[in-house]
Amino acid sequence: MKRKIFVVLLASIITSQVMFAQSGLYLRTQFWGSQLNVSWLFFAPKNKIVRNPLYGVNPLQIDKETANNASNVGTYTKTGDTMTIN
Repeated sequence: MKRKIFVVLLASIITSQVMFAQSGLYLRTQFWGSQLNVSWLFFAPKNKIVRNPLYGVNPLQIDKETANNASNVGTYTKTGDTMTIN
């Protein structure tokens, strides 16, 4: 039960930070039991998102990421206080 509450709290914090933040690179940490997962999220213009960009972020090469890192490229939408990542 505590783990579920923590995960919901973490998701809420990340969502609230992104909703008021500018596009750019963010460090994401997740704890699942005793495991730590660290990844990078890049929120790009036009509601694009890239997890763990392979080709750098200054500038983000969205075409290369889409072609060669497709499983980590998607879009996101914000509705109220909810973020949906596709």
